[in-house]
Amino acid sequence: MVFIKSLIVAVLAVVAVKANVLQQSSRTPAACAYVLPNIPGGFSQRRFADFSSNTPSDNPATVLGTYNIGISNYGPVPSTPLTHTFVPENVAFGNGYLGLKTSAYASGSVQSGEIVTNDVFMYASVRTVLKSTATPGIVEGNFFYLDVATGAQEIDFEILTTTIFSSNNPLVPPGIWATNYNNTGSRINTVSTIPFTFDPRTDYHEYRIDSFFQWFGTTTNFYIDGVRVAQHAEPSTTPTVPGHWIWNSWSSGDVNWSMGPPTADGIYQIRSIDLYTGYTSTC
Repeated sequence: MVFIKSLIVAVLAVVAVKANVLQQSSRTPAACAYVLPNIPGGFSQRRFADFSSNTPSDNPATVLGTYNIGISNYGPVPSTPLTHTFVPENVAFGNGYLGLKTSAYASGSVQSGEIVTNDVFMYASVRTVLKSTATPGIVEGNFFYLDVATGAQEIDFEILTTTIFSSNNPLVPPGIWATNYNNTGSRINTVSTIPFTFDPRTDYHEYRIDSFFQWFGTTTNFYIDGVRVAQHAEPSTTPTVPGHWIWNSWSSGDVNWSMGPPTADGIYQIRSIDLYTGYTSTC
């Protein structure tokens, strides 16, 4: 009888443990739910925003809100020689894409478009399928950012639509810019300028940034259409705090950066965003 009672107690204990584990699993996302190639560790969360079926009648604030992404409404942002202002009206759906518009310049501040994640994170894998505008004089950004007192925390891919294939300014070489900004307030950044092997204005391509932790520190890898085009791992230019992910289109008329301002509307077209967060380095 004692043996039978002991056996029953043992079985009930095992069942209770299993039930507790299942209950915890249902409450907490698996830390390694998404294990991706070439990234040690894994991610617990994924957001996939597919705009390929959207039309101009869709409300961008409503659609983006389902992915915890907001539309910016602020400015003027200090820049020279012209300021720029992010307005909700410059974020709208086209047929099969989300458009971020920089308006043709008339006067005052350059009207621009921007979206941003409402949440913050330090490590992520972000894949954006986009097509550039054919309008020169615009900066198209896809980046991690947080402004802190010690220096901007920033990792970005930027396309300057005036200097896609050629440039008359030695300070602004042609190609796409992959940059990790210095996190100490210094202006010594880690920068790679990658020549385009295709015309980004004629079709959609995937631009991906992976930021993750390895034993020697944080690594940032930049990919275009699945091919790594740059890798940055300098500690002074990798994030130390969580930040937002931002996509924007803007201009300031700066001859050493955006050039322009644009004389026609330019629309940066985003077909999809695939965003992995909740990183752990061990899986």
